[in-house]
Amino acid sequence: MAVSNNKWYIWAIVLCADTTHSMPPWTWDTIQTYIHCANRTGEWNENALQILATQSFVVFEKMHKVWAQPVNTSAETKIADSCALVKKLNPRTDCYIYTESDWARTWYSLGHWVDMHTTDALQCPEEGDFINTTDVEVLSGVPPINGSKSFTYNFKAYDFTAPTMREAWVQRVLDAVATGHVDGAFIDGNRGGFGSGILGPCAEAKKASWARGLNESVFELARRLGPNRTTISNYPTPDALALCSGGMMERGGTRAQIASWSNKTCGLWGQPCVLDYHAQYADRNIATFNSSITNFLLGVYKYAYFGVGGGWGGDGPTACSSWFRRYPEYKKALGRPHSDAREFNTSYGVAYTREFSSGTKVFAGQVRKSLAVSVQVHCAVEWYRNPMCLSSSFARARCRRMLQYLPPDGRNSGACVFWSDGYITGNASRCPPPHTF
Repeated sequence: MAVSNNKWYIWAIVLCADTTHSMPPWTWDTIQTYIHCANRTGEWNENALQILATQSFVVFEKMHKVWAQPVNTSAETKIADSCALVKKLNPRTDCYIYTESDWARTWYSLGHWVDMHTTDALQCPEEGDFINTTDVEVLSGVPPINGSKSFTYNFKAYDFTAPTMREAWVQRVLDAVATGHVDGAFIDGNRGGFGSGILGPCAEAKKASWARGLNESVFELARRLGPNRTTISNYPTPDALALCSGGMMERGGTRAQIASWSNKTCGLWGQPCVLDYHAQYADRNIATFNSSITNFLLGVYKYAYFGVGGGWGGDGPTACSSWFRRYPEYKKALGRPHSDAREFNTSYGVAYTREFSSGTKVFAGQVRKSLAVSVQVHCAVEWYRNPMCLSSSFARARCRRMLQYLPPDGRNSGACVFWSDGYITGNASRCPPPHTF
């Protein structure tokens, strides 16, 4: 940690004096969901706002309303205005501003500030060599803007070695929260640590100084926001979780990885960790959604939130449609879990089960890797030896089943949720009847 020992000692006294904190809304009644996206062309329509207001929290991305007036600037204000509309419908829904730590995008007022204060822009390997990037954004599904559907941007980078840059970066979020409509920040760009890929041309000493500066900036932001606000770090490291309220699993995670968060504490105030779980690719087909939600429910704990959506922005009335899809599972009764997921061995692998107080039950089976590989090899060899035989529909179906690593009877190999009202998520023919576990 870059923060001095004396500073930590002073803050230990303060933190011990006030251990209250505010977390995103939570209930065990149903699975808790969030939405993380942006409408690049304008404000959310009424239908979208109604759905946003049912979420535990929402995150509005960096390009939110970039092509709304004033064009190409003021994302801070635009995000706060959208948060106000959500909170007008439901004051309990938390709303977070996307906060980047790499490129000083001029979609934000802060990006324009960096353009005007070039001493706060990252310069490597020598002074005057500005680190920059080019970004091309293309309209989708809506008419051209001023005759164009493609827009090119050039952004400088933040230099967290500069005290004035650190203060401006922190103040940007504080100002948004001060509107009364924004509840915290989603921090991105420092994936896997406080360094960044943008530092490539910089000397090692500069990279280390920059990382310390970002570390101190996140600490200062969390400290000044206080215990009643939320900060979420993407791809979080233990060092990031020591400062932030929680983190995002952007590409999902295993049952064990989800469950491990239940024993963690996060942030300066030692509160429970917020898990922002993004079910990667679950929007692409129902089979992936079914397995994703089953996996999540096996590991879910208080303050773990489930999100499904492809991409982080869209245009027009249908912007972020995959995020706004309302799956039947979102309204199903859940209740507190009776225990953590139970694990038991089967003749071909391992299975996990979990039951909730509503009566909802979850099952997921896994085939041993060695068995899965042997099935693949067997099928490939048989095809090579006798392709004519395997050309029959029966043989092709059998081979497909083997390639999917299914045991001969198809049971105990699936992922299913047996909801208390009788609704079933997944293929019940691949799972044992709920009364048996």
